[in-house]
Amino acid sequence: MSTNPNGIFVFGTFTNSIGATGDLTWTGLNADWTTSGGCGTDWNNTVSTGKYGVDNAVDSTVLNGGNINCSNAGRLSCVQQ
Repeated sequence: MSTNPNGIFVFGTFTNSIGATGDLTWTGLNADWTTSGGCGTDWNNTVSTGKYGVDNAVDSTVLNGGNINCSNAGRLSCVQQ
């Protein structure tokens, strides 16, 4: 993936997906790389939601495929720039 002059990854330049399936990965990120809040410390909560990404995506859905209940199982992605 290429970056812009600010060091932010640019979608559309992502050539390989993170995974081979459509499984979800917890990201806690919006499509613009900002944090979205979400589950916090209560991962058993069936009412609250958090942001997930789609493993086999190469566009912005790799970060934000939508919201899902905090009690759902998924991988965890941590990114630091």
